[in-house]
Order: sequence, then structure tokens, then C-alpha cells
Amino acid sequence: MPLPLEGVKVLEFTQRLYGPRAGVHLAEMGADSIKIEVPEGGDPIRGFMNPSYGGDLPRTGKLNYMFEMENHDKRSITLNLKNPQGQEIAHKLIKQSDVFLTNFQPDSLRRIKMDYDTLSQINPRLIYAIGSGWGIIGPDKDRPGYDFVAFAASGLMQTMGQPGSPPVCCRPGMGDHFTSVMLAYAIMVALYYREKSGVGQMVHVGLLAGLIEGGVAALASHLATGQEIERVDRRSADNAFWNFYEVKGGDWIQFAMPNSDQYWDAICRTLAIEQCRNDKRFDIQAHRRENTKEFIQILDKAMLAHTRSEWEALLKPSGLVYGWVDSYAQLAKNPQVRANDWIVDFDHPTVGKVPIVGVLPQLSKTPGKIRKPSPGLGEHNHEILQDLGYSKADVAKFKENGAIG
Repeated sequence: MPLPLEGVKVLEFTQRLYGPRAGVHLAEMGADSIKIEVPEGGDPIRGFMNPSYGGDLPRTGKLNYMFEMENHDKRSITLNLKNPQGQEIAHKLIKQSDVFLTNFQPDSLRRIKMDYDTLSQINPRLIYAIGSGWGIIGPDKDRPGYDFVAFAASGLMQTMGQPGSPPVCCRPGMGDHFTSVMLAYAIMVALYYREKSGVGQMVHVGLLAGLIEGGVAALASHLATGQEIERVDRRSADNAFWNFYEVKGGDWIQFAMPNSDQYWDAICRTLAIEQCRNDKRFDIQAHRRENTKEFIQILDKAMLAHTRSEWEALLKPSGLVYGWVDSYAQLAKNPQVRANDWIVDFDHPTVGKVPIVGVLPQLSKTPGKIRKPSPGLGEHNHEILQDLGYSKADVAKFKENGAIG
């Protein structure tokens, strides 16, 4: 069975996380993705040196997990896009591409003749997909941006943390990955429309837009009421069962029951708080809300009665809605995660079997697949140039003139 995007040709000029991750979503579904990189070092993530990720380049010793996650199932060509011959090669690739994907700034792209106006003239059916920090119009369109600062601007950061404490930021990359899904979605919608109309177009998603999507529920509440979203102290949470608790042994559990009245019988029985069942302070959710601090103190004590494994045995058959506050080490070993192939063991040709994030969207008849590792820098130069009709002499001249790496 062919993969769903088999036959779709994607030309990427992306770097770091946001753009490359959007490309991975397409490549996993079968798109033929060619990644243009600058000859001098390529994508900066290739040099991402952090002991927690294991090293430098994916084909020289230990695996660069960051680069691998964002760039598997792609081919790499090194082009100097400031060089007219490098531009010529890129434009020839554009003629046969369905999608051009980039997260460079529009002004930079104009200078190297990779802007929308130029490329859409070369290929009117092209889907030109651009990811930005702040959008491509408006007063901040030329500002550089990372997801870290977009997260700060999105309103989310101000809602996190304890009341009266400094804001709490996300882990770097969260916004990149949220927004990459939106950009891949926009590309596929545009491809579908092109199949009906024959017309290409530009699609765009800013990092700030992706993080606005992440906070739509809170933003909707503000737009409806005009009130700021207040931070919640777990010791006085409005709903004691939309809250988290420590258990014996130091683990934490999160409950998520917006209407706890429908679970009240199972709550009293499972958590061994039968004394609360008919207590007029706690017998219905409205009363529990009025006496929430006192009730949370009762739950704090009750939850410390058992360890995680003991609570799991009690809670799993109860029908209560809960989840454990896990570390990434625990997530990586979670049998539910492994059963769904959300983390898989990939047989890498140089470092052997390694765990990596799997193909997260799952299709029953045409599932995506991780087929090959991330490319070495310029690994496919000769193959790609030969496919374009260039001879070995042409390639040698391009290299001599600095058009390719």
C-alpha cells in the first residue's frame, strides 16, 4: 500500500525546529523531501551540542537526537543561494516541486530570489509554505522570533505558576512543534484545493498564531468576560477534582473531573473518604466549591495513604478520570505509549537501535512510516543534481564556483 503523500515533492529551505518539523510530518506520510542547506555547516541544529542529546552529527558517532527527530526521511543538498548558479539549481528544483517550505524571513528570501512572487512565477501550481515568528504583515513582521518569546506574548506564560510568583515558561521547542502541525495541515489543505482548482498559493502560520491556538480556551474565556485569567493555587482550586495531589512515595497524580457530582459515589468509595459522602459541606460540587480549602486538605491526607502502584490498582477499575505526573524517563517507558508506537525503536544504520518519536497521526489503511535516517550534510548532492540532468562536469564546475558544498 503506497503512503498517502507518495508522489508529492517537497523542497525545504528550513532550519532549527519549526520548519524542519513541519517537513517531517509530510515526509513521514511519504512525501519526497529535499532539504536545502547552506554549505558551511548546514542547519545549525546539526551542531547542537548538549550532553542530553548525545553529540554532534548523526553519522559521526553518537546520534544527534534533535536533528534526527526533525529531519529523518529527507534528502540533503548543499546550495549557496547567494550564488546565481545556486539559485539556478534551486529554481530548477522548484519547477518540479509541489511544495516549497521555509521558515526564513521574507526579506532574506527576497534577496536570494526565493520569495513567493519569484517562485510562483516559475511554478504557478506551487504551494509556498512559510513559517514565521510574528506573522508576515503588521508592525512586528520583521522581528526575529523563537517559540520562547512567542510563548511569552501568547498569554499562556502569564497564566502559569503560583499566584504572586514569577511566570513559568514552557520548554524550548513546544511552540515550534505545536505550530509545525498547523503548517503541515495548511499545506495539505492547499494541496487538496490545488487538486480541484489547479491553482497554487501561499500558506503561512506564525509561531504566535500556533500558541494562540494552544490557549484558545483561556483566550475565549477572556474575550467572553473581559476578565484576566487568574492563576490557580492548588491549595484553593475552585474544583478539587481539577487538581493534583502527592501520593505516598513522592509521585503526583492529576484528576480531571469537571463535574465531580457524577463521580461522587466512586470518589468516596475509591479514595476512602466516606466521611464526606453525606457531609453538607462536601456532598455536592457547589458545597465542595464553597469549602474547597478544607476539602483539599482532606484529599491531601487521603492521597498520601497509598503509593502510585497501590493507587493504580484502586483507580483503574473505578472510572475516575486521572493521570500521573510523569517525567520524560517515565513517558519513554510507558507501555501505553509503546503500544501505540508513539515512541518506537528505530534501527539506525550507524548507531544501531535507538528509541525515537514515532509517527503520531495514525491512519488505518495508509499509515505513515519512518523509513530512513536523517541525511548527512550534502549527502545527496550528486544524486539530486544528476536527476536534474546535470553532468559530472557541471557538478564539478558548480563546486569550483561555490554554488554547491
